[in-house]
Amino acid sequence: MILPRGVPNTRVPSTKRDFMELKKQELLKRFTDPAEKERGSMCVTCRDNNTKAFLFPTCRIVHSFACEGCIPEILKDVWSACRFPSCINDNLLREEFGKTVEQHRREWVENGGTVLVQPQAIDLLTLAIPGRWPNSVLLHSETTVTLKNIALSDLLLSKLLEKTKVVVGENVSVFGNFKGENCIRKGTDFEGLCLLRPASFSRIENNTRFMENIAEIPNNRIKLGKVNSLVLWNYAINILPKLILHEENVMGNLTLDIYEKNTFLEYYARKTTSGLGR
Repeated sequence: MILPRGVPNTRVPSTKRDFMELKKQELLKRFTDPAEKERGSMCVTCRDNNTKAFLFPTCRIVHSFACEGCIPEILKDVWSACRFPSCINDNLLREEFGKTVEQHRREWVENGGTVLVQPQAIDLLTLAIPGRWPNSVLLHSETTVTLKNIALSDLLLSKLLEKTKVVVGENVSVFGNFKGENCIRKGTDFEGLCLLRPASFSRIENNTRFMENIAEIPNNRIKLGKVNSLVLWNYAINILPKLILHEENVMGNLTLDIYEKNTFLEYYARKTTSGLGR
């Protein structure tokens, strides 16, 4: 077998179990102590432990494991192999066990001799802290993201509004952050929010999903803390009535830069109020 360029001349996986073992180890990296997580694993059906059988995670979050002998029986169920509600659409076990050795090998070669666990495409996501997350999830235009008791960065909020269906619940706030900083924090009150970097919003072009989301968000629902200057460009101005600032906030400068017709939602022509402080 020809090794991909740059791959050291080590043992090449040759069986389905070899490839699935590599993917299991990749999934276990999300834990502080992967070895301890694996040592305590057992089959969700027959209860065999890791010393007696080859075990593979039933989902990307690694809620549980299934042994090689029980996997075919588990997969007879039309539902996900993992019973946690958040994993109802996670078909990791079915996808990986269903591949032939040749399919595993081809994928391994195409990825340069490394394993790649494809992100889970999900339809429902609730962002709340604390939470248990896989290494990555795949959001699409029909994914419904529910926000509650959470603070998130201005950039993340903008992207979610542009690319997914967003439901804004209680105690949601937004802050500014730099690249490399955490973009999700626990929900906080105004005093805690004022200690974070003030949020700003990037330019939003004519985006149907963004406008649909904005129309469904109640006014004065997203906390913004204390902001001295706020600049909103084009379609981003539609988020203004959704924001609420600290009651003692003194706004020194508010700039609304509109350069396209029909930028405002039609219902904004009616009287609306926004909690922008003094």
